[in-house]
Amino acid sequence: QFVEDTAMDIYLRIDAAPGETLSSIEFQQTEAIMRLIDRLAFDHIAVVTMPEVTLSANRSSIDEPNGAVTISATLSHPFNQAVTVDLGVSGTAGAGDYNLSSSQIIIPPGSTVGSVVLAAVDDGFDEPNETVVVEIAAILNGVEVGVQQQTVTIVDNDMPPTVELAVDNSSI
Repeated sequence: QFVEDTAMDIYLRIDAAPGETLSSIEFQQTEAIMRLIDRLAFDHIAVVTMPEVTLSANRSSIDEPNGAVTISATLSHPFNQAVTVDLGVSGTAGAGDYNLSSSQIIIPPGSTVGSVVLAAVDDGFDEPNETVVVEIAAILNGVEVGVQQQTVTIVDNDMPPTVELAVDNSSI
């Protein structure tokens, strides 16, 4: 919590439970905070900018039965720790209509992109095209820029059933 900023003194209060060790502190980078850091006599303090995470897809629709799309999480800059992106899935498609290779994208330290694959499953049912919405549910070591989600349409390949009607004229 920022307490005071004057030309002579800058105070920063960090609330922690007794005996609690803080390994990192997140704050918005402002001129006052930068002046505070400049005045501290600790060599081990560094300002780390968390990478921003965006989600993209290389296609917006896939066909039954063999269509696939790559869903990628991209960082605004490389980071010195792994970034974990937990994915949430919704939409009109049921769990049996697709396979998602993983519910997490893990981007290794120093990298900027990680991906998973969403593949359509042939269900054998004639049905309307269905959607799968993949979105960021949570991020470790990064921040989401707005709402990040990708919608993929699964295009049905099944023919509608045929109905035949037979009439026996002899019993009319």
